[in-house]
Amino acid sequence: MINITLIFITLTLISNAQDLPDVKIYIESRCPDTAAMMRGISNATIDSLDQLANVEFIPSGKLNSNSYEANTYITNCQHSEEECYGNMILACGLQLQKDQVSSTKFVRCFFKEAYKQNFQEQIDKCLENTQQKLLVKACANGPQGIELLYANRLRTPNLGYVPSIAINGQMQKLKEDFGKVLCSLSDAQAICKDIKWV
Repeated sequence: MINITLIFITLTLISNAQDLPDVKIYIESRCPDTAAMMRGISNATIDSLDQLANVEFIPSGKLNSNSYEANTYITNCQHSEEECYGNMILACGLQLQKDQVSSTKFVRCFFKEAYKQNFQEQIDKCLENTQQKLLVKACANGPQGIELLYANRLRTPNLGYVPSIAINGQMQKLKEDFGKVLCSLSDAQAICKDIKWV
């Protein structure tokens, strides 16, 4: 009887996860609008995330169309070449996170703690242990970081605004806590009515 109950609970959780909206959030490491949005994410959003959506951050951002050439995704970022390096740090750090809650905390920390300072400080403040810090630094300064940034570039549509959010493929600007955006979806309203936004 216990085994049947566990199987039912597991299948229910899998089914619920599949029913959640697919959310992709397109960000840039030096974008002031991305920084403002990420700093404004509430604890309520993070605590409720697993019930609201399947969220993925894609650090790549908007191309700098003034100097675009093919395969310049490492240098051709909207807010300078340094932003491309920051995007690699974000991509490398996100790869180490175990779930979407820890991913969201990592990205919020990246923008909250040291947005206008040295990227090394963001690594030191926003990753849990020395091993993670070393892995991210090695990734961002080597071929793995380049590969991750290239993969993100291929997955990024032509953006008119950063940050942008795609909910089940539908693009829109993102100027507020994305938990509130998700709670505007009819499927999430039952969950959201009990969330205390702070």
